[in-house]
Amino acid sequence: MALSVPARAFRYAAICSVGSVLGGCFGYLIGYELFEHAGKPIIGFYGLWDEFNYVSTRFHENAFAAIAVAGFTPVPYKLFTIAAGVCKIDFATFALASVLSRTTRFMAEAALIYFFGDRVKVFIEKYFGILSVVFLVLLVLGYVLLKVLSDK
Repeated sequence: MALSVPARAFRYAAICSVGSVLGGCFGYLIGYELFEHAGKPIIGFYGLWDEFNYVSTRFHENAFAAIAVAGFTPVPYKLFTIAAGVCKIDFATFALASVLSRTTRFMAEAALIYFFGDRVKVFIEKYFGILSVVFLVLLVLGYVLLKVLSDK
């Protein structure tokens, strides 16, 4: 839709962000209350049991970072939302990480469409996932570097 009317790209991104976060909250509810009846079949359907077990252990280390990474990168966000509910992650932490990461992702895509129009479609489809992972790695490295330099 944003490609058809680039001037509305940010409006569409905002709508996608709200819808995605609400969907994430529903996934959290599935994990929190309905895991036996709904969560297990969903994870089984997507064949994500190994990933689910890995994610569940990582939540206890840093839930905010785990959710933010999933919300911004091509990692299956729905897996993280269900796992967050199963692990009983603080809902405020879950919601904040979801809002920040999903909104950033959709707004970045909107900005590309707004400024470059139809020319950026192939680029987004082919490279956005890779670029989002690279951006995230650079962000983490920058944080670690600042932390190391400030400790000296």
